[in-house]
Amino acid sequence: MTVALANTLDLETAWKRVRADLPHRVFVRHPFELALIESDLAGWLSKLSTDIAAGTYHPSSMVVCDVPKGKGAIRPGAHLAMNDRVVFAACLGACLPYIHTSLSWSQGVVDFSYQLSKQPDDVQWLRNHFDG
Repeated sequence: MTVALANTLDLETAWKRVRADLPHRVFVRHPFELALIESDLAGWLSKLSTDIAAGTYHPSSMVVCDVPKGKGAIRPGAHLAMNDRVVFAACLGACLPYIHTSLSWSQGVVDFSYQLSKQPDDVQWLRNHFDG
């Protein structure tokens, strides 16, 4: 079962999606995390895939952090380890074609949520939020 899951997950695309989201949707950033991972990205993704296939991958605990808002307010934010972000993005990516098909009726109409990209395999899986 876990080997089939590892073969289903597209960790390379998931990494690209996580990487693209970092400047816009991440509250906590380690200054060297990306450079360290990308110094051997193929090895890092391979190890992650091997751990998933072997059944030894276990998500880390989420850390709640305070995120500043306007006028001195704060809101809770969740900080995930990078490998957990990639696995989550890969799992969501595996489901995205089905989600895309199910929600296609509402895409492109006035809505108060993010619109999905026009193609479910796009690295940028959400369109500009002003289009909603």
